[in-house]
Amino acid sequence: GYVPARLLCDYLDLMALTSIKVEHYLSGSTRRREARVRYPLCENMADEVKGRRVLIVDDVNDSGDTLLIAKAHVQGFQPSEVRVAVMHDKTVSQFAVDFYAHRIVKWRWIIYPWAMTEDVTEFARRLSPPPSSLDELQRRLAEEYRLRIPLRTLQTLQSSGRLPFLDAKAR
Repeated sequence: GYVPARLLCDYLDLMALTSIKVEHYLSGSTRRREARVRYPLCENMADEVKGRRVLIVDDVNDSGDTLLIAKAHVQGFQPSEVRVAVMHDKTVSQFAVDFYAHRIVKWRWIIYPWAMTEDVTEFARRLSPPPSSLDELQRRLAEEYRLRIPLRTLQTLQSSGRLPFLDAKAR
């Protein structure tokens, strides 16, 4: 959620921005059983947060697990108020956000520009048997995961060595 948080701070002309990392998804759609705070707020942030209004920003409210953990973590620093905003709020989530840009009624995986490499390569690695060409990769990602990835994006990932299972001739 750092990218949307940074954009929101710029839009609202706010300078107070920090981050925590809560992990649930490890790479692509591989998920831990439980969400956990991987990189918490530093203890020296206590004075910065205590008594202030805090907005937690994330890109997506999928299950709600990471947002629940993040909110509980931030509340430990005794802010006066904690609210949550996301770009995409999935109706299947068990966590109610305060603000969202879009509501997602039919569940689907959303690939954000800042997670393109991680997500696409993880889904591609799961294909069995491995695809033999970029065209086949593009077709199978669409068929098996309903992901529509431009061929140009796949070419960029291949040329950067992110799709090593494809034969060099597939480039």
